[in-house]
Amino acid sequence: MRELSRVIFARLGMALLIAALITGGTLYACLKARRFYRSSVTFLVKEPRPQNPTAQQVSTDRSLEVFIKTQHELIKSETVLARTLALLEAPDSPAARNWRSAREAWEKTDAPENWTALQRALGELDQEVERRKEDPATASEFREAIRRFRKRVKVETPGGETVALSEVFTVTVTRPEPPEQARLAAQLLAWNYVDRYREVQAQLTRGAADFVRQRRDALKKERLQPAEDALRQFVEKDLESPYDLVILEQLGKAGTEAGRQIIVRKFQEEMITNDAELAEARQLKQQLLEQLPPALWDGGPRRDDSGDPTVPEIARLDETRLPDTDPILTDIVTIIPEDTLKNNVVVNKLKSKEVALIVELNRLKVEYRVDYRSVRDKQTEIAQTRRQILKELIGEARALDIRIATLAARQGEIGSRLEQEQERLNKITPLLVRYQQLQNEVSMAREEYRKVSADLASALNLQEQEAGAITIRVIDQAKLPDVKRPAFPKTVLYTLVAAGVGLLLAVAYAFLADYFDHTLRSIQQVERHLGVPVIGSISKYRRGLLR
Repeated sequence: MRELSRVIFARLGMALLIAALITGGTLYACLKARRFYRSSVTFLVKEPRPQNPTAQQVSTDRSLEVFIKTQHELIKSETVLARTLALLEAPDSPAARNWRSAREAWEKTDAPENWTALQRALGELDQEVERRKEDPATASEFREAIRRFRKRVKVETPGGETVALSEVFTVTVTRPEPPEQARLAAQLLAWNYVDRYREVQAQLTRGAADFVRQRRDALKKERLQPAEDALRQFVEKDLESPYDLVILEQLGKAGTEAGRQIIVRKFQEEMITNDAELAEARQLKQQLLEQLPPALWDGGPRRDDSGDPTVPEIARLDETRLPDTDPILTDIVTIIPEDTLKNNVVVNKLKSKEVALIVELNRLKVEYRVDYRSVRDKQTEIAQTRRQILKELIGEARALDIRIATLAARQGEIGSRLEQEQERLNKITPLLVRYQQLQNEVSMAREEYRKVSADLASALNLQEQEAGAITIRVIDQAKLPDVKRPAFPKTVLYTLVAAGVGLLLAVAYAFLADYFDHTLRSIQQVERHLGVPVIGSISKYRRGLLR
């Protein structure tokens, strides 16, 4: 220990100088060196779990392990790094501005149209990257920047890279000062990584959907559209009216002969119904006129040349021609058909009034004489009521005349329409085979198109499921590094290390210098090395010999 102290203290000045130079140089270098800062983004990987957690545990863990390892390569891929560098180095370029705008819209609402816009912006950004790679003035510099950037990007999982079953991993980016550059680079790298992951997933799952979509489009162009056009041209050129199409549909459903019979039967049934109504109206008119007093015709004919009963003139019932004392009004009770009573409310009420007046008249005749005023007034009232009944019956007969004429005209119209319909059927029936052939072609094409559309929907659904099989979400955004604590250089640590190294080098220097120094510095050393006694010595004085 004594010898050690002697050696060190013998060269203490030089040893301290060496340690101070090394420590000071390191400190100076740290203070003058360019500072680098580090920022991190943490991602959470989520994979849908099966309902039975133990059923597929091995395969799920294995797929997640492969996924995490794949993401390490994807994050450091040239596409992701080049996009990030392009945004960092040229933030005001048109491609960068379009990307920021599309990215903000996508962050607000993850709608399909926003994703499409973001894909277009990424395409423009890729074109900008390719331009810089192909430009001789910037190609080598840009590729070197990508290489350096790749070295400064680190992907970590809790516990190290071998622990790949974790659902969380962190991406750390180191960038030169200012500190904002580190945070911006980490955030841009995270966004570009997520976008690239979604692009890769879409490319992997898009193949089946694209194939089915091409099949559907080809089917529509080659089969469905021509079949529909042929059917439409047939309807427009070969058929005279839309009603012809209805007839063809009817013939197609029931068969040619059965369809013809159905169509003809409709007109026949309509004609039978009309004939029944016409016969009923004629019968009711005849019953009604048979109940009227013959005197109302004033001796004129009661039937016309065709044998139909004629209707008397309503003027015959005027009081000037038919007074209230006429036997027609005082003695004859008109029997009204039941159908007329049901259909004509006025006649029904007048007939009820007549019955009530006759009952009242009979009561008065029992109590009073025939020439009594009350009896005469009641007879006059009965006569006026019967006059109104006869007028209503004549009006009803004239209404029946109008109805009979209408039904007769309708009967002729139905007959004419039946003949036209038969002619139409004779003309349309030969077109049925062609129509059914075109219709079957359209039906088969539409059915096949429907099946392919269903396959496309299934493929798109599967694409969405596969795209969402593993989701990536940012759980910790990039933070601004502390300006006083750069990632490099670590001034305090490096200075302490330099001080330790300087002390070690100073001690080594002291021992080496002592080892190679053969100067005799004491009487004992002289006697030991020379083997003769010392007879005298001269002391130093002010760094020189005494004179």
